[in-house]
Order: sequence, then structure tokens, then C-alpha cells
Amino acid sequence: MGVIADEAFDTTLEGLEVTGGGPGSVSCKLPVTKKLQNRYGTLHGGCIATLVDVVGSAALVTLSDKGGVSLAINTLYLNPMPGGGTVVVEAKLVKLGRDVASIEVALRDDASGALVATGTHVKKLVGASDLSQFFRALEQQQQPDALKLVGSSLSSNQHTSSTMAFTMQRLNARVAAGRATPARAGRRLAVRVNAVGQKLEYLWYDGQEGTAAKGMMFNEMRSKTKCMMQPIESLNPADFPDWSYDGSSTGQAKGNNSDCIIKPVRVVPDPIRGAPHLMIMCEVLSPNGEPHPSNTRAQLAALINEKVEAEAPLFGFEQEYTMLNKGTGTVLGWPEGGYPAPQGPFYCGVGTNSVFGRPLAEAHMEACLAAGLTISGINAEVMPGQWEYQIGPVGPLALGDEVMISRWLLHRIGEDYGISCTFDPKPVKGDWNGTGAHTNYSTETMRNPGGMDAIMAAIEKLSKTHAEHISQYGTGNEQRLTGKHETCDINTFRFGVADRGSSIRIPLPVQLKGYGYLEDRRPAANVDPYTVARLLIKTTLL
Repeated sequence: MGVIADEAFDTTLEGLEVTGGGPGSVSCKLPVTKKLQNRYGTLHGGCIATLVDVVGSAALVTLSDKGGVSLAINTLYLNPMPGGGTVVVEAKLVKLGRDVASIEVALRDDASGALVATGTHVKKLVGASDLSQFFRALEQQQQPDALKLVGSSLSSNQHTSSTMAFTMQRLNARVAAGRATPARAGRRLAVRVNAVGQKLEYLWYDGQEGTAAKGMMFNEMRSKTKCMMQPIESLNPADFPDWSYDGSSTGQAKGNNSDCIIKPVRVVPDPIRGAPHLMIMCEVLSPNGEPHPSNTRAQLAALINEKVEAEAPLFGFEQEYTMLNKGTGTVLGWPEGGYPAPQGPFYCGVGTNSVFGRPLAEAHMEACLAAGLTISGINAEVMPGQWEYQIGPVGPLALGDEVMISRWLLHRIGEDYGISCTFDPKPVKGDWNGTGAHTNYSTETMRNPGGMDAIMAAIEKLSKTHAEHISQYGTGNEQRLTGKHETCDINTFRFGVADRGSSIRIPLPVQLKGYGYLEDRRPAANVDPYTVARLLIKTTLL
């Protein structure tokens, strides 16, 4: 006998069978019939979310005499569930409050035991429910009566009002690296929502990337978590409170007046914790409310006037980075105490002999997409263990915000993989490529037919401010800009069409069309993206 009534949306789960349970828990099985499969012949993601909803609700009513409406459903997809098999669904009530309950749900392949998905279901308790009789009937081995009770209640509850948010989560790092089974990793990654609270990860940067104070080992990103008992359902930075931190512990203030203020400027979904949690990029203010000296975002914002807005500058940022083994600091994939084969097979390569660190690069890309960042691609780079991702095209302030958020995500996800990422412009001395942040730049005039004249005029202006740009294009850049390894010497300015040894490159398609954009190849990987945007706008438009 099925547990679903004969009417309404829940009939999609016809065939769901209760197999057991206990106080606060329910176990079910469901054959993965053709109508529950996606185009690839596996259990549809929407059906998985519905199972989290329905079976989670059943677990709730084993201990509560109230029904409920869904506040949030988070689903983490781990492995495909083949059609024709049977999925086992286990739901457990983990928190039961006066007005709110939280249930965890796990789905497994009955044949292999592999974890298919995990989910959390948060419900607001309202009204009365006859499902409190469900478990009593089950305890008395009155299986048919219990099934009838479940079916009648599920058909009357407001399941169709529930929504699923932020369903994309990264795969567990140990699974991707082959060091754990999906089942073990899934349990470790399950999102646990034990209240209706919301976690807000406030991000900022301390302005010391690559400086002598930190060296190349430590990055400049900082963050801390604010918990809100009442979730803020908005992505508008103005709706979130300012916060503060101890600036004396980040090198941004003296101990006798150490509070620095962090003001939200960009809010995005948190791809690591899932809904309803968010990440908030902030700018740093001094105690008097003025921009902190490290606040390069404010310097960029002050430059954007009507003239700049009329030209609508766009940027594409090619962020290169190098993966290092945690603890040893050696490049990921390099033989212990030695060197890999000479450069050549690694750029955009594939295979275990050519590419190292792909699981982290892929997980980072997924996280950026889930956060709504404008990531436009990734690729393995020339030096083994070196990767690149691209942010853009975006406007100047969005460029800085998204690059900084993406950098934080890279470091944070690297924690799960045991991999450290560095933006050191020359992580390995010798005949190896450095690590840069080539920046593609255009204005409205450049992007329209006849724009080549504007591109050439911009290059002429850039040639006259070369020293100013170089002085702010990253620490340690002199080790990278040597005239070798696809760079121009740091003391020389030159441009060329399709020339990767130039300071400014005009892509061949741009030359052929007569309009488009230019590529500034001088910035180092550890450059401040707000600074790059500010200097390019200042030199070419003001």
C-alpha cells in the first residue's frame, strides 16, 4: 500500500512505501519508475526535493501534533540514482521547537548503499495533525492503518507551497580526490539546519596581499559569521547591518582605537552552506566612518562620474593561481624533491600526467556559479599545478567585488581539499611561467564599429603612465615581467596584435573587426582588482 493520497501533486510519489520508523524518524522506499526519471534515466532532482519535503514531514508528525508549512528546503545532490532501482529515504527530526522544526533526510541506493542526496527541511508548525497517530499505529504493527494515516495527512498538508533554494553544492573534496566513499563524505557534508536562523558570512580584505608583512604564503581575505535569528530575504546590501572587527589583529588599526567597520556592498547566495545563508562582501571604514586607507573600492567609486558611466567600461579578469601542497608549500603534482617535465603538455591539458588539481578547480567554478558570480571559464595553465579562472565581463565595481568573493571561495574550498592556493607572481624560479591577472578592458566607444581608433588612443595614454601602473600592479611583479615566458620586460612598454610578449595585446579578432577591446598583460596575480579598474579608467577616460 502506498503512502500517498490519490489526488494532488503528491501522486508523483505513488508507490512510496513506509518500511519503518521510530519517534522522530521515518524510513521509506520508492521504486524509480520511468515517470520519476530525468532525460538521463536517473531519479529526477525535483523528485528528490519532493522526497525531502514529504518524508521529512512524515518524520515531524511522529512527535508533533501540529502540521506545518515549509520555510526552507535545502538539497545536496551527491550521486545519480539509476532508473529501475529503488531509493531508500530516511528522515530524522533533529530539532522540535515551539514554532519551528528541522528535519534531516538522506536518500540511498537500496542496491549499492551509495548516498544519493541529503537534505534539510525546516517547517513552521501550524494547526493540528492526525499524523501523531502514525507512529502509534506503526509501533502496534498496524502497518495498513499507519499507511492510511500517512497518506491522508500528506494529501492535506501544504507541501506544494514548499520551495527548494540553492540546490547546487560542491562535492565533498575527499570524494573528488578519491580518499573517501560518497556515503562517508555525504554525511560529512550534509547541511545541518537546527534552527530557522541565517548565517551571514561577512567578507573583507586587509590590503596586505603579497606584502612584506604577510609574504606570499598568506592571503589578504578575512571573514567572520553573523547569525540572524530572523532571516533577511534580500540581496540588497542596504538591508544588512554594518559590523565591526578588531583592526589591530589584521594590521589595519592601533590597539588603542582598533575597531574597524565593515559595510556591506555586495550580497550573494552562500554556495557552501546553502539557503538561506548568504555571503556579504564589505568595504572597510575607519571608526569615523571614512574609507579606511586599505579601502581601494572607495577610491575606485570616487572616480566614477557621469563621463565614466557614459562610456560603460567593462572588464574581464583572468585570475591565475598556483596550487600548493598543504604544509610543504611545494607545487601540487610536482615530484617530491624534483621537477616535472618541461612546460608544453600542461596548458589546457587532460589526463593524470598533464593536469593536477582539477577537482578543486571544478569545485571552485561550481561555487562561483552557485553564488551568482560572472565566472566565464576555467583552464589549466602553462606550468603544472597552475590554473586560471575568468571573471567578467562586468563593470568596474562589480569586477572588484566578484574577484574578491571568488578569491575567498578559492581559499575556503581549498581548506576542504587540503590545498593552499597562492597568487605569487613567480612561485617557482627558473624556466617556468609566472602567474598573472591579464585584464581585458573596453569602453562603449571601443566596442562599436570604428572603435579601433579609441583602442589605439587608449594605448597611447597607457604608454605615458606605464610606471604608475607598474607600481600598483602587484607585489613581486618584477620577477614575472622579465621579457620571457609570455611577458614584456617590466621597464618596457610595447603593444602588439596577438603578441603575448607585449604589455598591451590587441587580440587578432579585434584587429580584423576594427573594434572590441584590449588586454593589459601587466597585472600580477596578486594585484588588487579595484586598483586595476581605477588605473585603467583614470588613464583612458579622465
